[in-house]
Amino acid sequence: MSLAPLNAESHLLQKILMLFNGNLIKPLDIFDLIMHSTPLALLTIKTSHWLLQNKSEKNDS
Repeated sequence: MSLAPLNAESHLLQKILMLFNGNLIKPLDIFDLIMHSTPLALLTIKTSHWLLQNKSEKNDS
C-alpha cells in the first residue's frame, strides 16, 4: 500500500522527495507523508520484533 502505484512514482516517494527538497510545508502534505509511511513503519517494527524473538528462542534451546 505504501508503494502504490507500482507503475509510476509512488506517492510516498513523492512526499519523501518533497521533504528532502524543502517543499513539504503544507499540513496536509505532512499528514499525507505520515499516513503513507505508517504501514511501512509498522511492517518494519513487526518484522524486527519477530526476527529478534525467533533469534532469542533459538539461543534458549
